[in-house]
This record gives sequence, structure tokens and C-alpha cells, in this order.
Amino acid sequence: MKHLVLVCAVGMSSSILVNRMIRIAEKKELEVMIHASGMGDLASFIDEAHLLLISPQIHYMEEKIKQKYPRIPVVSLSAKDYAEMDGEKVLMKGLRIISEN
Repeated sequence: MKHLVLVCAVGMSSSILVNRMIRIAEKKELEVMIHASGMGDLASFIDEAHLLLISPQIHYMEEKIKQKYPRIPVVSLSAKDYAEMDGEKVLMKGLRIISEN
């Protein structure tokens, strides 16, 4: 099972996108776990994470996160993808990145 974590400043806005991603994963019968996390809670999810998706609000922290968690791919979502809240697009992009690593 693949585990994606969508990280934003506090985890509030990302939870909307995560809920949409979960609905798509269930519809497609994909074996994935998807969580929204604020920076302060990230350590709770990091051990199982296969990918960290960074929201545009904390894009400036991408390099710091990559250095702190070098074994996990870290990808910043574009402002457009995040604003559109297209759960399918973000989920499929995330799964593609995991399969490439």
C-alpha cells in the first residue's frame, strides 16, 4: 500500500484536496493511504510515507523538507493544481512519482 502525505502550513486547506483524492482512490479501488498534515504534525506520518506533496503555501520550505527526509520524494504542487482541488489529477501524479522512484 502506498502512502501519500499532503503537507501544508496547518493541514486545514489540504484536507479538502485529500478528501477528494480519497474518493477517487476508493472509486478506482486503489490501495493507497492519503493524509493531510500540517508541518507540526508531519513527524506522525513520516515513517510510512512514500511521497510528500507540498502545498503552494509552504513551497519555500521544499528544500528544507527534502534535507530533513532524504529517503522520501518531496514534490511541490503547482498553485494551479492546488487551487483546482482536482483530486484525481493530484493522486495520479503522486502515484506516478512513487512508481518512478
